[in-house]
Amino acid sequence: MSYQVIARKWRPQTFEEVTGQEVITQTLRNALEYDRLHHAYLFSGARGVGKTTTARILAKALNCHKTDKPNLTPCLLTDPDICPSCLEISESRSMDVLEIDAASHTGIDDVRGSIIDNINFNPARDRFKVFIIDEVHQLSKPAFNALLKTLEEPPDNVVFVMATTELHKVPETILSRCQEFEFRTIPQQKIFDRLKLIAVAEKIDISDDALRELARSGEGSTSSPASVREASSREGASQRRRALHSSEPCWTSRGCTAPVAWAASRRRSRASPASPRPA
Repeated sequence: MSYQVIARKWRPQTFEEVTGQEVITQTLRNALEYDRLHHAYLFSGARGVGKTTTARILAKALNCHKTDKPNLTPCLLTDPDICPSCLEISESRSMDVLEIDAASHTGIDDVRGSIIDNINFNPARDRFKVFIIDEVHQLSKPAFNALLKTLEEPPDNVVFVMATTELHKVPETILSRCQEFEFRTIPQQKIFDRLKLIAVAEKIDISDDALRELARSGEGSTSSPASVREASSREGASQRRRALHSSEPCWTSRGCTAPVAWAASRRRSRASPASPRPA
């Protein structure tokens, strides 16, 4: 199997795996369990907090073939008997779950071609046809107007899930027709716990201090610090660079083995005034 980056390999596949959004995931689970589904959801929040991931998990839960109704715990990619629907949704190739990037499909023709012309066709195989529109705030005004009527009265087997990082740019007419969920930034401790879990499972040699620094640098997002394998390889180089500019020990738990005294002498030599050129 070809190499897969950490962020993609460890993308959450069930509601329980989504980090830091327990209230939202429990609300969605309750809606699935008690058959209280809304026809349009709007996920807002900063980048990397789980909006698109949660939308995909919701699509899997709606269409999982292991039950004759929406499944609260859809299949994992590692399941030997994973159903075709969950597999195709996880690999972004499902015919009944259409992901649309509004950042590159902003016009009215894009909305007509991708959504309006297809919405009245029944799903090819699954229970629901799901439209996931990422960065929905970047749609043009004519595109929003074309989407409005469809969003207001879609067919019974159609669900819209829209995601945005700039909620204030979404028209009120759209907001009023959606059930909105605000994704909060993720606490640093929860990001650290997730990174620690990944590091242990992947047998990555990286210190807790480095993981905490990665969690802090994410600023409430899990997407940036998720590549802990690359961060581990950078840690040694970071130690060497830090040794060249400081006589203090490195911040990693393993310590720094660079020649600190030599680094201090280099710093003193750089601080000394340059010798005048000969006439």
